[in-house]
Amino acid sequence: MAQPTPAVQFSDFLRSRRPTSAHVNAFLLDWKSDGRVYHYDADMEPQWPLPPEDNGEPGVLKIGPRKSQEIMRQLQTSVAASDFPVTGVFDNKKNLFSFYRYQFDEKSWHVEYDWRSGKHRILKITIKFVKEVNVDVLRRLVNGDRSAQVSEHAAQATNMINMAVQAAPRSATDVLSKGMAFYIKENRARSQRTEPFELWRGFSQSIRLTTAGIVLNVDITVGTVIPEMPAEAFAIAFLASRLRRPLRDPRDLANFGPQSNEFVQLNRVFRTLKLKALHLKNQNPISFKKLIPCAGEYEFEHKKEGRMLTVAQYFKQTYNRDIRQREIGTMSGRGSVVPLSCVIVELQLFKGEVTPDLVNEILNFIPRNPQDRMGTIQRGWNHLGLQSSEFLQNAKITVDSRARELQGNLLPRPMMVFGGDRTVPLQNPDAKWDVRSKKLHTPGTIESWNIVNFVSNPDRRAIEAFCHAMQDAMRALGIVVGGPPQIFDEPAQGNIEQSLRQRSAKLIVAILPDPAESLYVAVKRFGDITQGVATQCVRWSRKRATKPTDNQYINNILLKANAKIGGRNFVPSDMTMKFLGIVPTMVVGADVSHPAPGSSANRPSIASVVASIDRLASRYTAKISVQEGRVEMIQNLKGMLKECLSDFFQANSALPQRIIFYRDGVSEQEMQQVLDKEFNSQFKGAVEEFYKEKGCSPQQRPTYTLIVVTKRHHIRFFPSNPGNKDTSQNCQAGFVVDQALSAPQFEDFFLQSQVGLKGTSVPGHYTILYDEIFGKFLNRDAALAKQAIEQFTYTLCHSYCRATRSVKIPAPVYYADLVCRRGKFHLNDNDNASTNSQEFDLEYWKRHFLPLHDRIARLGMFFV
Repeated sequence: MAQPTPAVQFSDFLRSRRPTSAHVNAFLLDWKSDGRVYHYDADMEPQWPLPPEDNGEPGVLKIGPRKSQEIMRQLQTSVAASDFPVTGVFDNKKNLFSFYRYQFDEKSWHVEYDWRSGKHRILKITIKFVKEVNVDVLRRLVNGDRSAQVSEHAAQATNMINMAVQAAPRSATDVLSKGMAFYIKENRARSQRTEPFELWRGFSQSIRLTTAGIVLNVDITVGTVIPEMPAEAFAIAFLASRLRRPLRDPRDLANFGPQSNEFVQLNRVFRTLKLKALHLKNQNPISFKKLIPCAGEYEFEHKKEGRMLTVAQYFKQTYNRDIRQREIGTMSGRGSVVPLSCVIVELQLFKGEVTPDLVNEILNFIPRNPQDRMGTIQRGWNHLGLQSSEFLQNAKITVDSRARELQGNLLPRPMMVFGGDRTVPLQNPDAKWDVRSKKLHTPGTIESWNIVNFVSNPDRRAIEAFCHAMQDAMRALGIVVGGPPQIFDEPAQGNIEQSLRQRSAKLIVAILPDPAESLYVAVKRFGDITQGVATQCVRWSRKRATKPTDNQYINNILLKANAKIGGRNFVPSDMTMKFLGIVPTMVVGADVSHPAPGSSANRPSIASVVASIDRLASRYTAKISVQEGRVEMIQNLKGMLKECLSDFFQANSALPQRIIFYRDGVSEQEMQQVLDKEFNSQFKGAVEEFYKEKGCSPQQRPTYTLIVVTKRHHIRFFPSNPGNKDTSQNCQAGFVVDQALSAPQFEDFFLQSQVGLKGTSVPGHYTILYDEIFGKFLNRDAALAKQAIEQFTYTLCHSYCRATRSVKIPAPVYYADLVCRRGKFHLNDNDNASTNSQEFDLEYWKRHFLPLHDRIARLGMFFV
């Protein structure tokens, strides 16, 4: 009897998935087929003189979203109520939508800008009709009409409905909103662990088009809120939360010099804040450029008096306010200085980065399990205002309050392979595996290693016990280690590079105090860039000091260390991995990270590309580059991919015949750009050039598959019956939905690949922009090809070398994210570094971007 072909074997394996069901936090939306929406353009023009911008350009009035909404509501309900018998919805920018055709094509009105303050400042508001949109165009798109005209009108109609469902909660009092989410003051929490912030719980709601209809996606979300407070109080509490030590007196702020890490952190966070001047009656917003030390001693020319005054003298003379010596102050773009004691922080959503401790508080504030999450959504339905929305009623749009139940599948789990081809099936409910009593798949070799301790006054016996336990664990896992390390004590405030250079070895284990962000960066910069040696940092927390021989923690460290020195820890095994090994195949991950909120405006973004260089897709090479700030498209994809192809060729003496590309971090609106600008232009261009350089003909080029990975969304799944749950009450790992929520524009699927740990698991969203690999192999069967991509993606979630369980996105996507995070090791850590220009200068950043050491790149996966 003839053996089935690999394609037939693969097809049979794909059919072993098990059907199952779950509810989703998506609610069916319906509307009348004759619905029309009228689109108007809104322009707000100040009728008073504005001061020029810092660059000398004419002044521009910047109106915030909340103020814009307030002004438009004032126009429609008070100033010109007769012109607006039906209230339209405004996007707080330029677009006004209404289901009522107003009796004018263009009209202007005058509205008081700040009627509550008594100041007579007038805005001229002009509303102009743009066009009529048929809402039923959405039904045509859902039914498969992908013409450009339909897509354009559908985007406008979707935007309009999104604004309509969000209009009621945004207009409520004691509510803060951002994007698709709103946060409710009555649902707030504050404790000593959250200071200086409050946590406000609210809801996210957005329209999603699917082939089964249009749904409203509603989810729980938590906002980090700064309550109104004196700026000095905020600065003290903010630094105390970062430093993990108490700061009580405003005078403590003067102890941080402008080059200190603490001052840089304050400067960065204050750039994100809305500030008001406390000493002025109108409490106008402060135009913030930077913090300055010794604000009271700052001198300026008092034009009315014709003499030089210090800021302290001016505030005493004008406002009878005493300014302390060495007090920090704010400076505006025009050079105005306001001491921090005269500034208050407005009530606002925090835009900066949150600490791990605050993340834990947020996780504790959200519902504990999926059932509680869905219950909170249903109990909060009235907050959404869907039943009372005048706009939705006029549009004849209704939303079903029952969560949709949908059909999905449970994918088979791979087996895990360790050293000596030992195979471990994943039959336990939590889909974990254990490295204890097993040899790693490919253990590395450590000829020499040293431990460098930067913790002051440590328990020496605890560190020695940790050292011995680590050496025993290395040998148990099969890692070849030359001998015991030497332990060196070095000051955390000393010259870190010099300290490490004197203690260099193939592996340096650095024991760091907790917290120690700047010290961590210094160690990694030495290893990755200066010396080219593998470094492994250990945060010596109180728990670590009391349990220095914790086997699980030490094994987790060694999983990272083994990958850094060129080893493999474990590899998944199933039919998709056999498919991977039929011909040379390269799996690529790519990502872009942007400057943190509050960073200098002219700092760059970081782009990364990682690519597998072995037949098991478990060892990866990595490339990193700088590019224009806050640009999502990878500008040097072509150059980085060619370097990856070169590394693959050197490792295998062969070129890949298939390349599978996972692109992370792009929105639905950017997917066509990824396809056109990145894939069709740069990606294919890099392959064609490299293969031509190797003497290949066009017919010898590889086949491709392109998949976009989205992590930030609000779709959540809720098991329909107890048999579908894991131990955390989430859907089981491997749950995939590929039809009920499919988008009409592209093939896509949702995959919950990880076992839940806490709260409600977040599935990955995958959009297949291009595929010729799986479709070609499976005889152009599109449905089977999609299933193959789902299974391959799930299997890659088991190959992340740092985790002994499946993770929520494929390993190459995680690795690309890790490489992007290391951009701070390559750039000057002084946030005030600049090109002395307001314009972004890419060449400046390329010159100052410290290159990776050749040796560390050859050694192993330095980035894990």
